[in-house]
Parts: sequence; C-alpha cells; structure tokens
Amino acid sequence: MKILAVAACAAVLGTGVLAYTGQSDWAEETLSMAESSGIMPYVIRNSDVSMPVTRAEFAAVAVRLYDAMSEVPAEAADHNPFSDTADRDVLKAYAAGIVNGMTETTFEPESELTREQAAAMLARVYELAGEGEAAPAYTALFADDDEISDWARDAVYFMNENGIIAGVGGNRFAPGDTASREQAVVIAQRMLERFSPGSVVTPAPEETGVPEPTEEAPSETQAAEGDMLSRIPVPDFGEITESREDSYGATIVISGATLEDFEAYSAVVSGVFPQHINNLDNSFIIRSDGEYEINVNYSNGSITVTLEPADQ
Repeated sequence: MKILAVAACAAVLGTGVLAYTGQSDWAEETLSMAESSGIMPYVIRNSDVSMPVTRAEFAAVAVRLYDAMSEVPAEAADHNPFSDTADRDVLKAYAAGIVNGMTETTFEPESELTREQAAAMLARVYELAGEGEAAPAYTALFADDDEISDWARDAVYFMNENGIIAGVGGNRFAPGDTASREQAVVIAQRMLERFSPGSVVTPAPEETGVPEPTEEAPSETQAAEGDMLSRIPVPDFGEITESREDSYGATIVISGATLEDFEAYSAVVSGVFPQHINNLDNSFIIRSDGEYEINVNYSNGSITVTLEPADQ
C-alpha cells in the first residue's frame, strides 16, 4: 500500500488540503471556510462527511468554535468524570460547560448527535463566549414544537431565528433527527460568521502541495501551535478510529491494517521525518532534528502513531 503523496505533503507543511469525502454541493464552500477558520477538527477533516456526526465529534467542533469566539481558549478538565471516554476535546467542552454527560459517569461519545442537542451546544458556546443570553423571541412556533425537549427549546428557537439551524420543511424542526458531519460543521461556521464576523476568513485556494517559487517552504517541523495532528501523514488504508491531541503531542489509531501497511506507512513516515531512525520489530521511531519524535507501532491489526516533542 502507498500513502497519497498529497496527504504526506499536507502533513509536513500543515496545509489546508481537504481529505474529507461525501460532501454535498451546497456545503462545499462553507466546509472550505470552516477549514480555513480552524473550526473543522481532524476527526471530521479526514472522514466521510455525509455520515451522522457523533457527540464526541460535535464536541470537537464546538470547542474549536468556542476558541474562535472567546478570548480565553478552552482547557481540559482536571478530572475526567466519564467512564466511556478520555477524548481531550470532550473534556475541554465539558470543562468549559459546553457539553453535559448523558449520565453522571457516561458521555456516550459514539452516539449520534440530534438536532436539538446541536442547538443546545451551540447556544452554550454563544453564552460562554460572552455574546449574551441565547433568548429567542418566539415569533412563530414549529409544527412539531411539542416534540422539542424543554431543556433545548430556547436554544432551538434562538438558533433558528438567527439563521443558524433551519427547519426541515413543512414548518418542522425534527429535534430528534440526526445531523450529518457536514451539517454540524456548516452550522458552526454560520454561527461564527453571524456572531463573530471579524473572525471569518476568505476560503483558502485549492492547495497543490507545492509552494510557489517565490514562497519559502515551511520546515518539516513547522506548524501552527496546537495542530500537531496535521504533521502525522494521513493513511489511505484502514480507518482512523481514534485521533487526539493536547499540549503533550498527538496520536492517531488506524484500524484494519496489515503488516504490509505498517511497513509501507513507516517508509512514508521516514520520508517525512528522515533523521535518527530506530527500526524495531513492529515499531518505528524517528527523531526529527532532535525536536520531534514520531513513533509508529503495529499490533493486532492496528497501527498507533504518536508525535511528541523529543525532550518529553
């Protein structure tokens, strides 16, 4: 198996090469805007965006939206109250007050997000970012108003009245319906444009992966702070089942991999970080200029890739 050259180049340069699939024509421009705005998380940027968004994935979107709208970025909770997830973005969203658990000890990260849950999370982002109270005017009610949960009702109408989340037709909101990944990113980008217009950026041009002759190519270790995931080459095999990053580094887990995939992927990684290589059985460690260390491990059909500062 070979890794796509453009994906490897994107990982090195920290560019905005879009790796998602399944996008709708109507969403394409807004998705590009969200990529440029920095509110599209890695886990969605490298997925089929037509699929339903999970609670953990939307928490990652909401945290990035909060960071874009707030003067103080979200920080992870010191204590993890959940027994079913240790996702860094979930813990940031929980600590900031953007999300709640489904119970006192569970978050249900893989559960599909409902439209009213999305509205509630966005309303919390709006209030926590200091924009004011998410208080709707209730100028008109949806035909299925009685199906909207009491805890989400203000948020649903506020988001609808401000053009963030539209109805589904027939004057219905469909609060219990699921949202797709692209819909989740689109409504977050709409909110950023509506309430923080100064943060909106022009969509990035299509990235070829090759700098113009007049540009100075970034170094292999250069990337925006807090975006270490972009330095890990994206595979074109298996499925990324876990991705996370924090101040200590970044990790992805690729399931459905073979030993052949591991060997080919290690070869790609060695081209990205070509110095100080230690090649062990089913483990591949590289130090790049003594600044970063990338570790590729293969076990039981899964590849775990970790990138962290070399002095840790």
